[in-house]
Amino acid sequence: MGSGGFGKVYLAENSKGEKYAVKIIPAEEQSTIDQCINNECMNAVQLKHPNIIKTIQATYVKEK
Repeated sequence: MGSGGFGKVYLAENSKGEKYAVKIIPAEEQSTIDQCINNECMNAVQLKHPNIIKTIQATYVKEK
């Protein structure tokens, strides 16, 4: 879908056909910007606008 300051955004769809935006942040950048990511997630949860996608979850996954 696009990219931003913290990573790439992909379009995902679940088995019910509901569409989601998924942001993937490269592992090498995660440790240096954790607080910025947390702030972005907290702000995004509070946004309510028809042109802004709703934030429903944020998850950290460590790569092996």
